[in-house]
Amino acid sequence: MEGGYRFIRVNGPKIAVHRYVMEVKLERALCSDEIVHHVDWNRLNNDPDNLGVPQPIRASAPSRLLRPEVVDGRGESASP
Repeated sequence: MEGGYRFIRVNGPKIAVHRYVMEVKLERALCSDEIVHHVDWNRLNNDPDNLGVPQPIRASAPSRLLRPEVVDGRGESASP
């Protein structure tokens, strides 16, 4: 165990059990930047129903979310 996580060897390389279980559940390999979350915060509970991969916040959010529009007292846009 390292950092409270269990590890196994799969075809040679060592991998955290929770990441392996999630890859099997999703039927795909995880990207290196994907984080597997233990719902109950128990690092040893690797039940597939206790694991999730949160969706990342995308940088391609609509510009209105990045730069709010200013509205004047008449309800008209005051933004350039």
